[in-house]
Amino acid sequence: MAFCCPLFISSTSVKGSAVKVSLDKWRVRWNDDTAFYSYRWLAWAVAGLSLTVPGRALDSLPRDAGILLLLGVITVAATAMAHGYVRLARRRPAVMLLDVLAGIAVVWLGGGGALPFLPYALGALVLPTLLGGWRTAIIAGVVFSFLDSSCLLLQQMSSGDTINLALVGFRAVAPLAFVCAWALLRQLLGHSEHPGSLAGQRQTMGGGRRAAGGDGSDHLLRLSIFADLESDASMRAGGAAAPQRTASQMEPAPRSEAARHAIFDPTPSEELSFPAEIDQLALNIGRQSTVAMQLTTLGAVRPLSGAQHSVLLRTAHEALLNINQHAHAHSAMITISFEPQAVTLAVQDDGVGLLDGTYERPGMHALRAVRYRLAELDGQLAVFEGESGGVTLRATLPLDA
Repeated sequence: MAFCCPLFISSTSVKGSAVKVSLDKWRVRWNDDTAFYSYRWLAWAVAGLSLTVPGRALDSLPRDAGILLLLGVITVAATAMAHGYVRLARRRPAVMLLDVLAGIAVVWLGGGGALPFLPYALGALVLPTLLGGWRTAIIAGVVFSFLDSSCLLLQQMSSGDTINLALVGFRAVAPLAFVCAWALLRQLLGHSEHPGSLAGQRQTMGGGRRAAGGDGSDHLLRLSIFADLESDASMRAGGAAAPQRTASQMEPAPRSEAARHAIFDPTPSEELSFPAEIDQLALNIGRQSTVAMQLTTLGAVRPLSGAQHSVLLRTAHEALLNINQHAHAHSAMITISFEPQAVTLAVQDDGVGLLDGTYERPGMHALRAVRYRLAELDGQLAVFEGESGGVTLRATLPLDA
């Protein structure tokens, strides 16, 4: 989503903006899917070139050429199914272990040397690094290193030759160096949290930036981590803020049926503004899940009619419940934008996306009902996937000028 901020024109700022726009474009284009298959094509080309190196033993050439052809076919299929596989890997990380085992098998089917197939096999570590961060990257690298080094030691001992500790050390360190390089690249491209997460958007909206309100004045972007709803509500009302509570001090939501009804069947309140109610809704649902939620309010808060308030609250409710129950997400960002002629509610997550390409699946009636209700109020509902996974829901209603 794009957010508008005042521009201060200077040669330095224009140059900096151009660099930032260029980097943002790379972040969009260079997503997990692209990295998954692009490296494999590069490693496949390296393997093919290594077969043409002068002095290479000719007796293994037919075997290696056959393996290279098979890997070409596999890479074509992996490229075609990259998006679906990445979504599956986010949902079931264990499938990436099978990719690691397949990579080890390719190396040793090719004789166990570093060339031609070790670079290709290391491609099995790209996705664990991008999806899981440093911890998952190191674990995957250690597993790959242990299996590959063990096979190398067994080969050297069975042949009766002296164990080449330098070679074993190189093969043990190479996977770890590989995942570290990809983890650094991941951070360079702005994925400081879980890939596909909302860290980049948070950084973009943070840092004291301001958004133009409907009356032409500037309104500081308000970021809430739902630490204390009472404090937030008192600040909105102009009163003194209550002492902040840490996450460990927050009491868990009660499990009674009455509490569940209050959490999962919200009704508009006459005492709270619409952003404050979204605050409360996200806080309550967040207590029932591990998804980190963040609220951003843009522009001057304007009053909504009862019908508008109700349908947007229901929209946020259904979106957050879907994230909690189905998205397998790490984080969700809620944005409420007040503009001169419209209010927009956007809910974005970094989960597995639309598993079958649509939110209008058989038996899933809630969002369809929301869409019909929005249409009755001359509004619109859009639900779509992001470039690097996750789903964005955007509901817009017109406001009186």
